[in-house]
This record gives sequence, structure tokens and C-alpha cells, in this order.
Amino acid sequence: YADRAGVSRETAKDEYEKFERLWKSFNPLYRLVGKKQKEFDCLVATRTFIKNNPNCFQYSLPQVENIDSNELRLSLRWRAMIINNYPKESDTNNYKESIIRYTDSRIMNVYLETLGNREQFLTNQGFYNQVKTHLDSHIQANTKVDTEVLAVLILRYMYFVRNKSFHGEKIDSTFRLTINKEIKEFKWLNKRLEPFIIDLINSNDKY
Repeated sequence: YADRAGVSRETAKDEYEKFERLWKSFNPLYRLVGKKQKEFDCLVATRTFIKNNPNCFQYSLPQVENIDSNELRLSLRWRAMIINNYPKESDTNNYKESIIRYTDSRIMNVYLETLGNREQFLTNQGFYNQVKTHLDSHIQANTKVDTEVLAVLILRYMYFVRNKSFHGEKIDSTFRLTINKEIKEFKWLNKRLEPFIIDLINSNDKY
């Protein structure tokens, strides 16, 4: 049936459940890629695999190559992710490192536009100028690295969504969505995650 906005509850369930099934398919794959005991280490190894083997991602890279800064910023809830992942000032070094390991100008624009969420922490820890210079230089250079966009979407943003959704955590006001936005986001994410999983399966001889 449809709610007052005319959105089918079954449709919303389908998009969420598709994401859940896709992530459960991805879970053993990144563990195979990483061959580590810790989940985090496996994700890091998967990011390295993406970076070093762009030719393996013939289906998923085309799904990110035409995304511009505006779509990347507005389609997802970066502020919620940043606040969730780096809640304390003691997390600031990790936050800084999570920015400077990327160079793609679209990612840099996202971080520049959300910098205010942790600007005081960066300033207090003496990292602000380093981060701002890094962001500005790659935005000006219009650096384009599709593998980085693929990695940050799946290994950082989708991992955040997966933890919030699957683990039954209390969802704060920065995470809550209307049903329309929820469907739209999961559909957008599924469009990138499904071909990525296919690419990983097809390149199994590389890991």
C-alpha cells in the first residue's frame, strides 16, 4: 500500500532489503580480499585493491565516473557520517587522515563543504591549514580519480549506513530520513554496490 506521499511501503522495503542482501554478499568478498582478522584491515586492503586494479572494475567505475560534486554532496548524508565517525576531538587525527588520503576533487568538495562540522577540532589540533591546503589544491587542479570515489562510497559511506541500519543503533536526527529520501538514497547506493560486487567476483583470481 502507499503512504500519504504516495510511496509504496513495499517499494521502500525492497530497496532497503536489496541493500542488505548486497552488503551480505559483499561481506565475505572483502574478507577474502583482505585476508585479515580485523574487519577494518580487510576494508583497508580492499581500498588498496581498488586503487591498484582499476581494470578489474569495468562495471562499477562507469557508475561513478559521471557523478559531479553536486550529486555526490546532495545524494548522501556526509555530515551525519562525519559526526558519527569522528565524535570527539581525540578523533581529529583520524579525521584528518581520512581526508588527505584522497585527492579526487569531487570528494575534496564534499569535505570542504562539510569542514565546518569539525573545523574547531582541526584548528585546536593544528591540522586545519594542512587540510584546507590539501582540499584547495586538488579542487583547483580538478583532480579526477574514479577509483577513489568508488572506494569512499562503498568502503566508507556504505559501511556507515550498514552499521547504522543493520546493527539496530539508535538513529539520531541527522540520520533520520523521510520515506521518499530513504528510498532514493538506498536506490542510489544499490546502483553502485551491485556492479561493484559483480566486478569483485569476476576478478577473484587477482586476490
